[in-house]
Amino acid sequence: MHLNHLCTAIRNGYRNKKSNIIIKSYSKTCFDVLTILKREGFIRGYAFDYSRSSHIYVFLKYSTGNQPLIKSIYNISTNGRKFYTSAFLLRKLSTPSNTLILSTTKGYLTDFEAIAENVGGFLVCKVIS
Repeated sequence: MHLNHLCTAIRNGYRNKKSNIIIKSYSKTCFDVLTILKREGFIRGYAFDYSRSSHIYVFLKYSTGNQPLIKSIYNISTNGRKFYTSAFLLRKLSTPSNTLILSTTKGYLTDFEAIAENVGGFLVCKVIS
């Protein structure tokens, strides 16, 4: 549920041209996804608010012309429906305009990192840029 809330908050923040959003509850998965989004350059960063328990500020990033860097973000797997992929199938799923985030035995990785490491895993979410 926390990841679904994170994806929806990011989508709505970009849709409403916000500079930052507040995530009121999060999990380790959300933290790992935010770390990947920051590393890949989709967001400017994030910060914890220690005065309020479990609040994260996410600083959204825009390109020149105030265009959002993320067109859409959504989680692929849910509690009742989990999708796994092999490294071989991941090569066919990967496209330059989409970034898949996977949970693998080597931690959370993007699709290109997982292909380079030759590991498959649990599909967490998809970022369309």
